[in-house]
Amino acid sequence: MRKRSATTAAILLLGLTAVPSAAAEKPKPVKSAEARLMVAQPKMSAQDLYKAQLDEYLEAVRVRQDALDEINRVFAAAVKRAQKAFKTARTLATTADAKMSAEAMRKAAIAAATAARQAAIDELGPAPVKPTKPPAPVPTASGTPTPSTTTTP
Repeated sequence: MRKRSATTAAILLLGLTAVPSAAAEKPKPVKSAEARLMVAQPKMSAQDLYKAQLDEYLEAVRVRQDALDEINRVFAAAVKRAQKAFKTARTLATTADAKMSAEAMRKAAIAAATAARQAAIDELGPAPVKPTKPPAPVPTASGTPTPSTTTTP
């Protein structure tokens, strides 16, 4: 029994020391879409890069909207519960004091739900920023289009 617990302790000790070293070896992810795409394809055109950034932007907007929808569903359910509790308390209340107390509880519950909703929205962070469209290619004398670098009057 003693031998088994010593072996178990040794395995746990080895396992715990291996975890930080494995975490230290993780490569740092590339943050921007442009940097990731340029690493993957160094000779990507501006239009292709824009399309990739736009796809990433649209995905981020979809994810954010799904999160907002869920936050709003939770908020609506909390308000509905507060309204239902208020109606029940109001019908059972016989004095003006009890009715005012029920109203105060409803207002407090809605205020708490509103604060929780706003905190959840703030936690999402700012909305994604749409990428800027690259300039349209301008045909040259040789007939091959090149990206526009000057403005025409």
